[in-house]
Amino acid sequence: MFCKKCGKVIAADSMFCKYCGAKQDLDIVEEKLQKKNDIKVKEDVLDMHKPEMEKEVQKNKSAFADEMVAISKLLFVALLLWGLYMAGYVVYRSNDTKRSPELPFGASCYDPELITGNYVLNEDDAESKFKELIAIEKKNLERHKGEIILDENGNKVSAEPYFRHYTIMTEQEKEQWKKQEIEKGQAEWNSMINSYRLDGYENELKKNSWYSILIILCVFLTGRYVYKSVNWVNKNKTK
Repeated sequence: MFCKKCGKVIAADSMFCKYCGAKQDLDIVEEKLQKKNDIKVKEDVLDMHKPEMEKEVQKNKSAFADEMVAISKLLFVALLLWGLYMAGYVVYRSNDTKRSPELPFGASCYDPELITGNYVLNEDDAESKFKELIAIEKKNLERHKGEIILDENGNKVSAEPYFRHYTIMTEQEKEQWKKQEIEKGQAEWNSMINSYRLDGYENELKKNSWYSILIILCVFLTGRYVYKSVNWVNKNKTK
């Protein structure tokens, strides 16, 4: 501070000026001494509690580290259970993806979703389809009866021979046709079954993998914090 008489710089707690000897304002000096003492007291208090504060910080760090370790263990166990579940699911469902006719229709859990349509799979199906074709052919013959068209050589010919196919088949030709239709129908049927089984398995596998890991994680993490909450309540409740 400055001397109130000569204006020279003197110590903040000086009672008298060391240059001119003038007495300084006691209130100002005491205020400055009080501030200096307050600062010293605060520093002493901080120094005194510093070990406790450092200990508390260390305790918080340890609690955080312990929590991270506990969560890591939970995640590891959850992932392990999820892996076991998915492995079991794959083994259990792999039989449902076997190809037809190795696995008969209805033996796979994905078969009920199958829409059969008009597939020729046996003698009765072939006979029904043949009758339908005969009926269609007769309608076409009736519609084009007496009609004259040009053939590939430009000659005028009757249109009816161009619409006659199934109605002029011999029994031997009919049986051969039915055999080919059954083979073709069964191949298409088996291909459709295999496609449904594979698509159904892949879609269900994706859906189950996501749902199962979410459920397992939620159960484990929720269970941990419920357990911690119950323990905290038991420790802090009124006796």
